[in-house]
Amino acid sequence: MIFNISSRTDIPAFYTPWLLNRLSEGYVLVRNPYDMKCVIRYDFHENDILCFVSKDFSPLIPYLEDIAKRFKIHLYYTVTGYGRDIERNVPSIKDRVSSFSEASKIVGKDNISWRYDPVMVYGNYDVSFHKRAFSYLCNCLSSYTGLCIFSFISLYRGMSVRMPGIRPVSFENKQEMLSHMQEEAKRYGIYLQSCAIGDDYSKYSIRQAGCISCEVLGLQACGILKRSRPGCLCVENRDIGAYGTCRHGCLYCYADSGFSGSQDNEEHDPISPFLIGYQMPGDRIVFHDCSSQLLLDL
Repeated sequence: MIFNISSRTDIPAFYTPWLLNRLSEGYVLVRNPYDMKCVIRYDFHENDILCFVSKDFSPLIPYLEDIAKRFKIHLYYTVTGYGRDIERNVPSIKDRVSSFSEASKIVGKDNISWRYDPVMVYGNYDVSFHKRAFSYLCNCLSSYTGLCIFSFISLYRGMSVRMPGIRPVSFENKQEMLSHMQEEAKRYGIYLQSCAIGDDYSKYSIRQAGCISCEVLGLQACGILKRSRPGCLCVENRDIGAYGTCRHGCLYCYADSGFSGSQDNEEHDPISPFLIGYQMPGDRIVFHDCSSQLLLDL
């Protein structure tokens, strides 16, 4: 089974003790976000693949080597050039570049991907900014990864309230940035891949592919597409996170429509099998059937 840890929240940054307890006990309970009385139990097995998604891997780094002895792992490390006005509680670029290099040295260059995501033109973050930021980060990270996954911003509900005047990136701005990004990525030996984008970027030699894909994970077998959103080409995976629990406070966040980021403070218990809260009366616990999951040829 492939686990997504997590696109709903940042587990490595804020919930590493809980995660370590779950891996030690061998299972996790996850509420279905669309049916809160439905609880899915996932058991961890040593042939599982753990895909960690984070803006700050530093809390998890001391444990990566031990985790990698039990599971195949891949890290998706988001590093952008946005400041605290956009990514309010995210560590500095300097700190993230440092922890990126540390993590890469532990898991290997092929097992860590850099996410430059989302790309938006907003306020001071214009095309010129992205050209400078992308070039700088290519220089910083090229020794530690061979893959950069990017996407242009998608506008979700509530985003225009937090970011008045936000608009989709124009065709002209996309063309200018794509040309520069591909040129810089090639110069630094980084493969550039788009994520969940319907447009064709083949003239820039940029291929649209899944972030969590057999190719990225180094697998021979291919699986069922998950298609969690339009344009997504990721293979089937299971997310063990919970919406509304990330403390980064990024204005563009789609996973916290209420933008509270505070639920975890009162309801998170590192000992609980749930990321948030406990089992409640009326809960229906469903044991996940692995037969529908991707069959891996390891």
